Amino acid sequence: MSSARYNLSATGSTNYGWFGGGYVGSSQLIVDRIDFSNDSVRASVRGPLSLARTNLAATGNSNYGWFGGGDTLGPMAPIFLDKYTSIVDRINFANDSVSASPRGPLSAARYALAATSNSTR
Repeated sequence: MSSARYNLSATGSTNYGWFGGGYVGSSQLIVDRIDFSNDSVRASVRGPLSLARTNLAATGNSNYGWFGGGDTLGPMAPIFLDKYTSIVDRINFANDSVSASPRGPLSAARYALAATSNSTR
């Protein structure tokens, strides 16, 4: 990875894996991509998420990856702060050097959630 972090999320396509967000001293915007055909090479940084966050979920299909929800202030912030988000970002696998674009929100702000897909890759 481009930086050591935890509580991030990941999605993938046939050829690549994308790891987004996470926490290392603060919530992160970073999206890293690994190439499945050359997994000995360091992950390369791609466009950022629209909002830095940790404890988010990710899913994808053959064309796009989505990163949703999360904790914007990180695990050390007091629980009573309004720190959770409903933002969903989409990454276009065909043009992965562009920043993630925000999409419709989740029905409510959530963190530490999960995601799934019905993709038949």
